[in-house]
Amino acid sequence: MNIIPFEESHLEVLEKNIRNRKMYMLTNDTGEISKDWSWLCKNKGHSHTVMQDGEIVYVTGCIIAWKGVADVYLIGSDKIEEHKVFVARSVMTALYMVEQAFKLHRVQATVKEDYTSARKWMEWMGFKNEGILKNFSPERENYVMYARTRGYQ
Repeated sequence: MNIIPFEESHLEVLEKNIRNRKMYMLTNDTGEISKDWSWLCKNKGHSHTVMQDGEIVYVTGCIIAWKGVADVYLIGSDKIEEHKVFVARSVMTALYMVEQAFKLHRVQATVKEDYTSARKWMEWMGFKNEGILKNFSPERENYVMYARTRGYQ
């Protein structure tokens, strides 16, 4: 596995094999990844891309909402299931490093309500379920807000 700096073009490559694709599409349903969202990943936080054999396995990182708070995300391809242990370890390490570097007292993420394995994984990483976000996605699907808080001042 190779961990490389995120580039906006990585989402364009990944978009043909992306999970929860509709969450990252433009509102005009062109089927393309939102250029604004790609720009946020690149410029308003920290992001990296994980590749194997020249193919993107996942993109992950955080978007700083304001001082001390960030939204974290992981956009995976279908290959992510083949590398569960590596993904778990690398994301946990990256999350810790980002929390330290940006002095984050809160990191938060949303997970589709019926995505049980991802919800269990969030809880394994120390995130707490803060409640259901009704009609959250473009398709009006419910998501669950998860957060992990620290005592940084």
